[in-house]
Amino acid sequence: MVLDAMAGIGGIRRARGLVIRQLAPHEAPVPAKVAAAAFGGQEEAFLPRADLIRRGQARCYVGEVDGQPVATALGVTAGEFSVILNVATDPLFRRRGFGTAVTARAVADGILAGAGWCWLEASEEGYPVFRNLGFRTVEKWSRCPRAGARSVQFLFTAC
Repeated sequence: MVLDAMAGIGGIRRARGLVIRQLAPHEAPVPAKVAAAAFGGQEEAFLPRADLIRRGQARCYVGEVDGQPVATALGVTAGEFSVILNVATDPLFRRRGFGTAVTARAVADGILAGAGWCWLEASEEGYPVFRNLGFRTVEKWSRCPRAGARSVQFLFTAC
């Protein structure tokens, strides 16, 4: 899905009780735990590269409720665009606007870093969240499921 920066995201989204902070490189394991719980994978698969965070190319966010990490997103700005990756909310904390808020923060910071547009891949579950932020679908495709997993459709969207 894509989002044109000129269209914006309709203001920063806030979620009651959620505190969003940008993480330092040494905190990279924090969002990996949230993403692994949300997606049902191994934490190692979601570890952001600390060197990219250190150089400022990647911004990793965590949303916390009472100090507990419950939502995450990763933003990487490369020239004119930002990609938003690993948007995830702990299953016990879904439907409270946390994924929307952390995504909006990643997009806003990407625009501040000079991006004119953003893109991400959205699962069917996440699609309404991103559509409501102003992302639009530019391509739809299916990824082959791993053994025992259901097929997931991904929608490229831009900001």
